[in-house]
Amino acid sequence: DIHQRLDHHDREFAGINQRLDRHDQYFSDIHQRLDHHDREFAGINQRLDRHDQYFSDIHQRLDRHDQYFSDIVSLMNQHYDEMRRHFDVTVESFRADVRLLAEGISSNSRRIDGLDERVTVLERKAG
Repeated sequence: DIHQRLDHHDREFAGINQRLDRHDQYFSDIHQRLDHHDREFAGINQRLDRHDQYFSDIHQRLDRHDQYFSDIVSLMNQHYDEMRRHFDVTVESFRADVRLLAEGISSNSRRIDGLDERVTVLERKAG
């Protein structure tokens, strides 16, 4: 009777060992899958690091472009002020030239009027 009980226990232990072997295999499979996932996540992290660097490079380029456009706007404003002053001086010079021209035309008109009077007087004397 004791041998039968021992045989029964041996069979139970053998069954338990088989179940433990299956669990060990199952956990081994899980560890392999987790290792695979760890490698995948490492690859994803590397790609994200490259993307972060790429966006950082783009950000730096945009900062340089912002500075470039700011410099252009500043230069344009500077040239606008210079051109405005030059334009104002040119307009004042043009106005002075127009005044001189108007005075010259007015003077010539008075001279022509004086000559007209002299011609009229001479025509009366001759005629």
